[in-house]
Amino acid sequence: MNIFKKYKIRHIFFLSFFAFMIIVFIIITLIAYRITVSEMVDSATDYQKENLLLMNEDLNETLKNYEELSIQLSRQNSFREVLRNNEEGYSERRLLNSLSQDFSNTVYSVAGMQSIEIFLDKAPMSSDIQSPVRFYSMDHLQEKEWSRHLKNTTTSWIGVREVLHQTRVDEVISFGRNVYSTKGDLVAVLVLNVHTDMMDEWLSSKAMRSNLYVLDLNQHVISSSSGAPLDQELRQILQGQAQSIQEQKGVHFNINQESNYVIVASSIAASNWTLIEATPYNEFTSSGKLIAATLTLVGLISIILAFFGTWFLTNRFTKPIDQLTHVIDLYPKSDLSSSLPKDYENEFGQLFKGYSQLIYRSNLLYDSLIEQNKRQREAEIKALQANINPHFLYNTLDQLNWDAIEQDNIEMSRMLELLGKMLRIGLSNGESILSIRDELTYLEYYLKLQKIKMGDSFSYSIEVPEEIKNLYIPKLTFQPFVENSIIHGFHQQMGGVITVKASIEDEDLVFIIEDNGSGIQKSTSKNNQYGGYGMKNVRERFDVYFGREASISVANRRHGGAAVFIRYPLAHSKERFQLEEAMKPTILFEEWNQDKS
Repeated sequence: MNIFKKYKIRHIFFLSFFAFMIIVFIIITLIAYRITVSEMVDSATDYQKENLLLMNEDLNETLKNYEELSIQLSRQNSFREVLRNNEEGYSERRLLNSLSQDFSNTVYSVAGMQSIEIFLDKAPMSSDIQSPVRFYSMDHLQEKEWSRHLKNTTTSWIGVREVLHQTRVDEVISFGRNVYSTKGDLVAVLVLNVHTDMMDEWLSSKAMRSNLYVLDLNQHVISSSSGAPLDQELRQILQGQAQSIQEQKGVHFNINQESNYVIVASSIAASNWTLIEATPYNEFTSSGKLIAATLTLVGLISIILAFFGTWFLTNRFTKPIDQLTHVIDLYPKSDLSSSLPKDYENEFGQLFKGYSQLIYRSNLLYDSLIEQNKRQREAEIKALQANINPHFLYNTLDQLNWDAIEQDNIEMSRMLELLGKMLRIGLSNGESILSIRDELTYLEYYLKLQKIKMGDSFSYSIEVPEEIKNLYIPKLTFQPFVENSIIHGFHQQMGGVITVKASIEDEDLVFIIEDNGSGIQKSTSKNNQYGGYGMKNVRERFDVYFGREASISVANRRHGGAAVFIRYPLAHSKERFQLEEAMKPTILFEEWNQDKS
């Protein structure tokens, strides 16, 4: 169903234009919102990247401080004396106590340090659980799963571990260092344990609207700024980012917008851990939503204005159409075309002017049809009256013929008989088109009359093939030309010869009527006045029936006399002569179009 063909233009124009305005507003609002949020996210991620670089450098420096501390501890005299001592008993305990005292002071003096674990070949059987320094044997180290981090390397950040401190278990972040002898043999392992709270507090101090996370080589979360448990979705996102950073060697940053978070990640050079900043996406969209709300408010006001603007424009555009349809609906009961506005100069003005002209031409046509019908009725009455005249003429000629016979005037009787036959063919029940056979019969009756009048000094011949006689021609075509030849061509001589010939050339039928009379006078030829009313009538009828397809010309013959040439298209039936119906309306509308142009 085509709505443009069913509903009123006013409603279609208003609804479509108003709907278009709403759709455009929604599209603009959505695009503005998306662009705003995208710009904010890009700007924020650039800032986060720079900020994360600074935090990375700060955290890397802190971790390096612990690494340097492990170097200092491994070079302390008390630690070296314990490694060189081969004695047992009191001397060994004294050295271990001195070492424990020195390392304890270090633990207490360094912020964030929780404890130090020392793994030796000859470790004491037990350690003081109150002391921040613990001694373990190297065999005990092999039992620890995290010891794999120290294989084939000198130092390594082990990650988060649980250690016993006094009567409680603490989570710590451990750093391990292998200590070798001068011969390159592994003689001890130092493990520095750092409070996870220290790193949590450091991350919390750096975080603003986002959350900071540190992940180890196994993609386990070591520390976070929020301290809250991670949901499964965020954990998977963080682990994926940490794995991506660790696989991209030489790439220190990665930015990704995953799910409901904007992720910025960086590799920590000192430990190969990953520092990740995760910002909830709604932190960026909150400002965008405010902008969207503002745009929506402005849009609603615009829609209200557009509603009234569309309503006003719709009325202005459709009012002329309504005026025109109103006038059309009332026609022909009332002709209100004169009430249409005259001050429009655009397409509406053309419509009003065109409709007014159409009504004017229609009225002319209607009046002409009434007049034509009136003339037709009059013609019908005259035709009915004319039917009485032929009947009267037939009876009169018949009575005269009998009178001539009674008076033994055979010549007069013959002339009256021929005249009656001509009258019957000439009337032919009102037909205007005859077969060529009937037309030639009519002509021959006329020539016989002239033959009786002029005697042997006049002769004629009709040379027309039989196949041509079955074709059609307008009635009384030949007789006016033959009559003209007799009256004007033979008026200076006692007699003459008339010849009628016919032939078919291409798709045309050609008749030639020749005489041996005096021919066409020069004065008559110059004035184009050859022939009387009868010949003029023939020319006009041929022009109506055939137009430029037919031609009638008259010329002098070389050896004296004149020749008439009649040429027109072959007519195998009377339908060839039917005129176009409604010729008058066609002419009227052609005149109207010319007036418009």
